[in-house]
Amino acid sequence: MNIGKKHRLISDPLNFILQKKVITKNGDNAGKERWVNIGYFAEPKNALKTLADNKLRESDITNFKAIVKKQAEIYSLIESLNIPSTIPEKL
Repeated sequence: MNIGKKHRLISDPLNFILQKKVITKNGDNAGKERWVNIGYFAEPKNALKTLADNKLRESDITNFKAIVKKQAEIYSLIESLNIPSTIPEKL
């Protein structure tokens, strides 16, 4: 399942795997897209929270209180999605 243009969530029999698309810069595969694993998660909600945390760190928000407030808003939204915690046959 794609999450925006640069991230996706895949699964194996034991985990949900959050991946980021990168472009290889050097070597024989320079210029080619590849997917890099960011983390392995038991539940998809945790993968989404990690993605949100990474995006917050990359943002231009510098006020700690604003970061915590935005994180709470995002986490609340993720919790409201009613995402199943089991790995489906196909993701």
